[in-house]
Parts: sequence; structure tokens; C-alpha cells
Amino acid sequence: MRSSSTVSQRIPIRVPRPQQAISIQVPRAIGSLPIQQRPPATDLTAPIASDAVSEYSGQVVNPKNLQAFNRNLPRLNSTSQIVYPLPEPVPVTSRFGWRRHPVTGVRRFHAGVDLGAGQGTPVIASRGGKVKIADRMGGYGLAIVLQQSNGSQDTLYAHLSQIFVRPGETIQPGAIIGRVGSTGLSTGPHLHYEARRKTNSGWVAVDPGGQLEAARARLVQARRIEVQSSANRGSHSNPI
Repeated sequence: MRSSSTVSQRIPIRVPRPQQAISIQVPRAIGSLPIQQRPPATDLTAPIASDAVSEYSGQVVNPKNLQAFNRNLPRLNSTSQIVYPLPEPVPVTSRFGWRRHPVTGVRRFHAGVDLGAGQGTPVIASRGGKVKIADRMGGYGLAIVLQQSNGSQDTLYAHLSQIFVRPGETIQPGAIIGRVGSTGLSTGPHLHYEARRKTNSGWVAVDPGGQLEAARARLVQARRIEVQSSANRGSHSNPI
């Protein structure tokens, strides 16, 4: 089990350049998961409001006493349930914290958790919220930022291959919002999942690992129950 202590860091996000139209498609539901369908939509360009980007950007903060700094942050742990952001449990390929970047080779802070899903895997909103950003975001590639808690908390989904939502749209938890890809600074298909809290010092990335582990465990348990129920139905319909 990983430690429940919260680690945080402010990481700058590059303002994206204008992009070509993003294809919006309507995915199908995955198995028996309670995934909500998106309404039909046409191709559109999803511009980012300049005020949203400037507010989300900032200089890196390296407090001398990080533990004391962390104690002043609202905790983001497994007690607050989220929906697992993928239809099937997958391995964690990179955790929150300092690492050597796999593309640049430079040691830098990894502000989220990477989930090793395959190209085109549906990405699911782990929380409900308002779409703050849906566009290219520098090294994050195609990305979506959902805003929660009256604007004091954001969830970021990065390196997507497709986006199914528009800025300003309200999303329910469990809705398919995009597909896994390898856009931006990436060595292969995966989902970069990031959680941020707004503090007096600005936006701070918070380790979502505990919540993701708990959500994954719930999904695994649900799958086991589903398989067992299916087996029981089969044995009842074909008595010996």
C-alpha cells in the first residue's frame, strides 16, 4: 500500500497555440458499465479562454519545508470516491513525484499519475464538472480539464487521441469524454491523470494515487461480482 500522505507541487502549463478543428465523435457504452453517452456533435474548434489559461499557469513552487506546506492543503485521498477513469483496470506506469522524463531525459516533477491504457481506450470522467479546457496543451497534447468544487478543484486528462466535449459543457461522472492517445510529450499511448487544488499560493498539483487505487479496487470487485453472477445464471439455466 502506498502512503496516504499528500505530496504537492505547482507545475506551469503552457498556453496552447490555435489548433485545427477537433473531431467530435459519439462513443458506445462499454459492456455493463454505467457510462453515459454523449449527445451528437459536429466538428468544432475548441478555443481556450485566455483568462482560464493564465489562471491555471504559474511558476514552479519549491517550498523549503514541503511537509509543512502539505499540511495546509486540503487532503485528496481514497475517502473521497471517484469513478475509475478507464473501462478496465490497468497498471500504473508512472507515479506522482520526481522522475527523469522519458522523452527529454531531464529530471522533473511528474504532477499526475500515468495509466497504461491502449490507444483509443475510452476515457471516463472520474468526477462531474464543467469543461474548463478541451484542446492541445503543449506537452500534455490533447487534454481536457474539468472544473469541480465551485472552481477550486480541477481534474486533467492528457495525451488524448480524441476529445468528445466542449468548453463550458457540464459533464456527469461516468461520461465518456475522450479516448486514450499519445499526443504531446509521450513515448506511447497512456492516460495522464492529474488533480489540482486552488490555494492561496495558486494552483497546486495533488497526488491522486490513493483515490485511483481505491477506484480501481472497486472496479475489480464489480467485475468479479459480474462474472460470478453470470456464472450463477448459467448454472441455473443448464441444470445437470
